[in-house]
Amino acid sequence: MATRKSSTRIHAMQSAGTQHFVERTYREGGVFQWVRETLMNALEAGARHVEYGIEWQAVERKGVYRRVIADDGKGMGPEELEEFFNTFGGGSKPIGEAAENFGVGSKTSLLPWNRHGMVVVSWVEGQEPSMVWLQQDPETGEYGLKIWSVELDDGTQSIETTTRPYLDEEHGCDWAAVRPDWMGAHGTVIVRGRVNWSGNASGGATSSLR
Repeated sequence: MATRKSSTRIHAMQSAGTQHFVERTYREGGVFQWVRETLMNALEAGARHVEYGIEWQAVERKGVYRRVIADDGKGMGPEELEEFFNTFGGGSKPIGEAAENFGVGSKTSLLPWNRHGMVVVSWVEGQEPSMVWLQQDPETGEYGLKIWSVELDDGTQSIETTTRPYLDEEHGCDWAAVRPDWMGAHGTVIVRGRVNWSGNASGGATSSLR
């Protein structure tokens, strides 16, 4: 008979139906929770300049307005982008006063507004820029990173969740060009879904990346 010894180690609990937690937390947050979360994240990344504006390429090419959040923080490489934006959980900060965030996390405060897409492009000094695309799966309702099939030099296919920013004719945007002139060698840009000017203050579920 095998001898067993107890251990303090565990097999981590897995999550299912994460979208329900995301959307509930989103509903319970304030209208401008996303501003609070993204601002605090930028400041903690060492940003001295944070700007909220419009992505003008798609306005000129498609007549579509998308909201942009840009900062000149230290930026994130591909592994950091994947880990940060594809992990569900509250923010690392406690609930606090107006100068703090609510511990909700920027993903949770952004995703339900942008079921069809939220693009994040980040620059780290001395490295090539990296990009991820978060969206909701229309079949399962789950949120996660968009998957690209990339053909390698040897002709084989690689499945990746991060990519270099590219010229996206479908959405009328060169993702590398969303980087503002003032950013310098490092920083991060989040492009949110289409602004719903006729909707409610938080953009509503009708906004999309189109």
